[in-house]
Amino acid sequence: MTVYSHSRLATFETCPRQYWYQCIEKPEIEASESVEAFLGSRVHDALEELYRRRIGGRVMTARELVDWYEAQWAKEWTDAVEIVRTEFSANSPLKKAALWG
Repeated sequence: MTVYSHSRLATFETCPRQYWYQCIEKPEIEASESVEAFLGSRVHDALEELYRRRIGGRVMTARELVDWYEAQWAKEWTDAVEIVRTEFSANSPLKKAALWG
């Protein structure tokens, strides 16, 4: 016997086609990482490194943190990162926006 959760029933009530794609057909969707998500991940990595070192008794300077961030950006960047807005590129000021506003 099939068991239906409240969320499945709510999805069906809201949109039967959405229910079909989520629960029955489940088509494979090619996932890509947007440049905004990539930026967020690098900021998260930088903050994690900052606090990891702080717990270890070492305080990073702002310059060390920015250098670490930029090195991670270069290391993790691939051509698979999707840039929709053509005014941005892998080396645009967007990569520094999160740290310097």
